[in-house]
Amino acid sequence: HTAVNGVATFSGLMLNKAANGYTLVASRAPLTAATSDPFNVGKGTATLTLGNLHHTYDGSPKSAAVTTTPTGLPGVSITYDGSTMAPTNAGSYAVVASLANDDYEATTATGTLVIDKAASTTTVTCPASITFDGTAQTPCTAKVTGAGGLDKSLPVSYANNTNAGTATANATFAGDANHEGSSDSKTFTIEKALSVTTRAGPRPPAV
Repeated sequence: HTAVNGVATFSGLMLNKAANGYTLVASRAPLTAATSDPFNVGKGTATLTLGNLHHTYDGSPKSAAVTTTPTGLPGVSITYDGSTMAPTNAGSYAVVASLANDDYEATTATGTLVIDKAASTTTVTCPASITFDGTAQTPCTAKVTGAGGLDKSLPVSYANNTNAGTATANATFAGDANHEGSSDSKTFTIEKALSVTTRAGPRPPAV
């Protein structure tokens, strides 16, 4: 410290904790110690910044990220449409981040978390060929798969699947709350059936 005309000036003093009722005591032998009037140290100003707000559905919860300035401040909380649970399903969610800290205060940060629908894959499986028998042939199967455990059978529709030639099998998944729609198509051959020709023998002589 330095003293000029009985006034002492101190440098390098620092308080790193917000609180009320601080006092400063200055002492130097053989002088009598001097104590300041009580004073308060208010909270510092921090900022909150939201990030990681765009995701694609995969069956797991999706969270926003919050960055504090100064960095690493404890006491950050986030809600999604008012819930503290991070959402899983596709959709849009209102995000609010707030700070409860002993030494800093910050204006809440708001944004929107978006979870896009995941893609789906529809697969039709057919044999290469089947033999004509006069009935409509329905030998194919279909299923749809996707993120988050989507795996289910689908109905198959057919075209030109009775007579010999090339038949077509189709399946479509319309989509659901968490997946986009998809479709697939396969062809298979209906082979001609074998024919059997019977030749009649000579007639027996009349008796």
